[in-house]
Amino acid sequence: MEAYQNRYNEWLASPYFDDQTKKELSSIRFDSKEIEERFYKNLEFGTGGLRAIIGAGTNRLNKYTVRRITQGYANFLLNKYGEEAKEKGIVIAYDTRYLSDVFSLEIAQTLAFNGIKSYLFKKVTPTPELSFAIPYLNAIGGIVVTASHNPSNYNGYKIYDETGCQAGPQLAKMIINEINQIVDYSKIGISYSKDPLIQRVDESVDTAFIESEKTLLCFPDLVKNFGEKFKILYTPLHGTGRDAIFRLLKEVGFKKLYTVTEQLTEDGNFSTVESPNPEKQSAFNMSIEVGKENDVDLIIGTDPDCDRVGVLAKVSSGIYKALDGNQLGALLIYYLLSNDKDLSKKKNPYIAKTIVTSELGSKIAERFAVETVNTLTGFKYIGEQINKRKSTASFIAGYEESYGYLIGTVL
Repeated sequence: MEAYQNRYNEWLASPYFDDQTKKELSSIRFDSKEIEERFYKNLEFGTGGLRAIIGAGTNRLNKYTVRRITQGYANFLLNKYGEEAKEKGIVIAYDTRYLSDVFSLEIAQTLAFNGIKSYLFKKVTPTPELSFAIPYLNAIGGIVVTASHNPSNYNGYKIYDETGCQAGPQLAKMIINEINQIVDYSKIGISYSKDPLIQRVDESVDTAFIESEKTLLCFPDLVKNFGEKFKILYTPLHGTGRDAIFRLLKEVGFKKLYTVTEQLTEDGNFSTVESPNPEKQSAFNMSIEVGKENDVDLIIGTDPDCDRVGVLAKVSSGIYKALDGNQLGALLIYYLLSNDKDLSKKKNPYIAKTIVTSELGSKIAERFAVETVNTLTGFKYIGEQINKRKSTASFIAGYEESYGYLIGTVL
């Protein structure tokens, strides 16, 4: 008998797996290809975390595979940090996807079983706030349950280090090694949901995050002068950005805010868009219609975990132009450098971008005698440079062509 068939049979027979899981697996008992696909391997945790189809099986994302990953991570934490890991704990955030809240609690309960404290957000939370919350709460690391802009039948798992940066290759390699050593699911324990080691994150962290973001506003007077009449439409595309983005825009002084009402709902099916990816123009079809009706000046959209942003600018009445990641990043670099009166006083100023990002931003930086650091693809590599150069250089901004941007050092 094939190894995958043996694993399938084990899941059906073992009392460790619940009836709902067994019912789902029983429904495919005559589909050998589906059984093979679900059980021919364990989910692979890579340097960027993992994203996978939700479902029963070792090669699917479910509460049991989430426990396995978390147990491996817990073993890594305890081996590397010992009691410090238990005392400082892990921050856990999640997006609007199907089962994100369930998986987050499973993570917290698995960590608690290992004696590790967790700070679990009470509601869906943007990934950038997770990065902020880790050092803010003096945690040893963080986890976010998200599959970013992938289709609705996916979910995922990302791990962050104590600085709020996604785990880099070295750290990820050690974590992967621990995960791969776990072969027996039935030996993975979980604590109860009200374990005192599971602490709920209250609204004070939301406020601290917003206040931190507000300090990055370059020209408060400009917003003060134009905030009354400048029209902005923002859509979270059914994701986590709704509360934070609207609150931030209001608190810095923008008064005329619009949205696509249907896309404010926390809908893991992302039912109003083909894809919840702001890189795709189709994600903004409804926004453009509402924008035309209200003659808005700017349209902004974020992906489900709110770490990618797309922007459309009004170029004439009823006509909106989408800016791609290279264009928006270059504009951002020019705006920051051309208006920075203290640039000459900064120590070794630099921008960071990925190697697949265009050179326009680099050319602009060169004109201002600012270094460009090129990294491998993935924002974790930009974060890695920030952490490496903290004491020797001044970070201006980082970006990648896939609609990710960072000003300041809240990773």
